[in-house]
Amino acid sequence: MNKSTKRKYKQMMLVLLMIFIPSISIGYSALSTTLNINSDVLIPSQPTLYNVLANAANEGTYAKEYTEAHQDSISGSGNQKIYYWYGSNDTNGTAILDKNNVIFANHCWQMIRTTDTGGVKMIYNGEPENNQCLSTRGNHIGTIGTNGSTKNLDGDYMYGTSYTYDKSNSTFTLTGTKTTVRWSSSTYKSLFGKYTCASSTDTCTTLYQVNGYSSSTTAYTTSYTVGNTFYSQIGTTPFNANASSPAMAGYMYNDVYNYKNYNINKTHYFTSSHYLFSSSSMLETYKYSKTINYTGSTYELVDPILGSEIPEEDYSGYYTFRSATTTTGTQPYYLVGLSGGTSYYYVILSVTKQKSDFDIMFGDSIIDNGNSTYTINNPTRVSIDDWYTNYANYLNKYTCGDLTTICSSPRYTTVTSYNSYAYTTNLGKILISKSRENLTLTNTLEVTVIDLLTNPSNYNDYKYTCNDTSNTCTEENLRVITEYNTKGYKYNTNHYWGSSVVWDGTNYKLVDLIDIDDYNVPNLLTHHYTCIENGLKECSKVAYVYARIAIVLLEGGVIDPLHAMLYDDNVNKYNSTIKGNIDAWYEMNMLSYDEYLEDTIFCNDRSMINAEVNGWNPNGGEIDTFLEFKGYSRSTTDLSCTNVTDKFSVNNNKAKLTYKIGLMSNSEMNLL
Repeated sequence: MNKSTKRKYKQMMLVLLMIFIPSISIGYSALSTTLNINSDVLIPSQPTLYNVLANAANEGTYAKEYTEAHQDSISGSGNQKIYYWYGSNDTNGTAILDKNNVIFANHCWQMIRTTDTGGVKMIYNGEPENNQCLSTRGNHIGTIGTNGSTKNLDGDYMYGTSYTYDKSNSTFTLTGTKTTVRWSSSTYKSLFGKYTCASSTDTCTTLYQVNGYSSSTTAYTTSYTVGNTFYSQIGTTPFNANASSPAMAGYMYNDVYNYKNYNINKTHYFTSSHYLFSSSSMLETYKYSKTINYTGSTYELVDPILGSEIPEEDYSGYYTFRSATTTTGTQPYYLVGLSGGTSYYYVILSVTKQKSDFDIMFGDSIIDNGNSTYTINNPTRVSIDDWYTNYANYLNKYTCGDLTTICSSPRYTTVTSYNSYAYTTNLGKILISKSRENLTLTNTLEVTVIDLLTNPSNYNDYKYTCNDTSNTCTEENLRVITEYNTKGYKYNTNHYWGSSVVWDGTNYKLVDLIDIDDYNVPNLLTHHYTCIENGLKECSKVAYVYARIAIVLLEGGVIDPLHAMLYDDNVNKYNSTIKGNIDAWYEMNMLSYDEYLEDTIFCNDRSMINAEVNGWNPNGGEIDTFLEFKGYSRSTTDLSCTNVTDKFSVNNNKAKLTYKIGLMSNSEMNLL
C-alpha cells in the first residue's frame, strides 16, 4: 500500500467512526415532552413510538415516509412502512431534536426511523437532565471509558470473558470463563475481547478490555473506571485499533490479509557518504571570538563579544562555547559557515583535535603500490574553510578520508556539497548490455565503476547487468537498469507476473506470464500476481499487488483476497474495537432491558462502489485508486444490505451480534 493509498484508507476508516453511532430498535408505547419508557407497566392507551413518527409523517410536519430500498430483517419479511424524522429547515430541525428524544434504560436516545418490522431505531444520546433530554440540557460526558490507549500486560494476569459491576463499592469483578495468562506474541489472539484488572486478581476499580495487538508486551485497550456519571464515551472509540487490512473495515471481520510495502524497483549504491560538519542554531546572546588561544589543556576566547555586536550577525569563522557567559573550556565550536537561517556548520575542537587536524588530503589520481595499498597522487591539503567555499573543486578526486596519503581503500568522490561528499571505494569493473537472450547478456560493454559513476548519462542505452563482470546471469541476479546516477543505478528485479494463478494443492503457478521487460503500470492493471522471490514462476506463497508498491501475501489456495476478507460466506470471527466496547457498555447498562428490544439488521455494508476500477480487481483495475465501500458515499439512502456477512443481527450466524445493539449506518444518517 503506497503512502497515498494508505492515507485514503485511513480517511475512510475515520468516516466510518464518525458516522456510526450506537443504536437500538424498540417498539412499544409512551409519550411525554421527553418520551420515558422505563416503566415496568406499559399503558395500552398511549401511542406507540412507531405511531409517533407515522402521525408526524401523515400530518406532513416533521417526518416523511421512506420509499427506497430497505431491509430490516434477515428473512426480509417486514411489511410495515418506514418513516423518518425530516426537517426542511433549521427551525424544524431544532424542533425535531426536542420531539424525538426518548428516555430508555435511564439513558437518552433519539428516534431516527421506524423499521419494516414495526419498531423504531434510535441512537444513543447521553444522560437525561431533570428527567428530560431536551437540546438545552448540559453536557454529560463522563469518564467511564478511555479509548484507543495501550496497556502493558506483560504479567501473569487474570482474564474473564465477562464482568459484573458493584455500584455500591464502585468495583468490577471478572466473570464467565476465567484464566491466568501472560500476554505475548503467541497468546494474544486468545485474549481479544476479554477483560482484565491487569493483575492476578479478579476485582478492581479499573477494568481493561482487550481490543487489539500493539506489541509483544502491550495491547490496545479500553479502560473502564467510575466517574461522576455513567455516560460512556463510545463515540470516541476507534472503529478498529488497527487499520492495516481492508478486513478491519468490518463491525466484525473474517480473514485478515495485512498489507506489506514491496517495490521491485530498487537502487544499487556503489557509494557511501561522509559528513564533515554538523549544524546547529547559534544565538545572538552567545559570546564569540575570531581568535582562540590554546594552552595545551584548555581553549580561551580572545576578546569575546556578543553575537548581536558582530556585523550582520554572520558568525562564520568565529569560535564559541554556545554560551552567554562561558569563554574558557575544553570543547569550543568553530563555525565553518552558514547552514540556513540561524544554523551554522561547525566542528568541535578538543585537546586531541585542533582545527588544522580536520584538514583532508585530496589528489587527482592514485598509484597502485602492489601491496594492497594505494598512494594519493599530487595531493593537496584542504582546510575545512576551503572545503566549505570551494567544495565543487574536489569532485572526482581521490582521498584516504584524512590527512594520510597512503591507504588500502582510497575514496573517489562522486558528489560534493557544503558539508559532505559521496564516494566509492570500488575500483573494479561491471559488465552492462543493451540486450539479452533469456539470461545471457548480448551487445555488452565492460566499464569501470568509477567511469559509470562519473559519466552516468553515457550508458543510458545499456539496460541489463548481472551486477558483476559475467555475461550469464541467474534468475536471481538479472537486473533491468532503469536509471544511472552518480551514486549507482536503479533497477527492476527479475520477477515474473501472472494475470491469474492456479493452485495445485502445494504451490501457486503463475498464468499468462510477463517478465521484467514488460513490467510497467499498464500491465500491472491486469497482471497482479507474482512470487516474492526473484525469477520464480511457482511458489507456495504468492503476492497479490493492488497498489504500486503494496501487496498482500496469499497462501493455502486463496486467489481473491478481497473476496476472502469481505464477501466469502465465512462466519465473522473477530470483533471490531468499537463492537467490543459497545458490548461491554451494553452489559453494564442495558442487559436487563434486552427483552424489550427487537432484533433488526445493523448494516455494515462492505460492498464496493467502484470495485471494477481499483487495484483489487484481478481483471484490470487502477492501482492508484482505493477501496470505497457503499457506506463511504455521503449521499446514499439505500437501507438494504448487500452481503449476508454484513447483516449484523442476533439471529444471523454469519454476522452474529452478541446483543441487539449495533451502529447507525451512513445511509440511515443521511435520512436526517
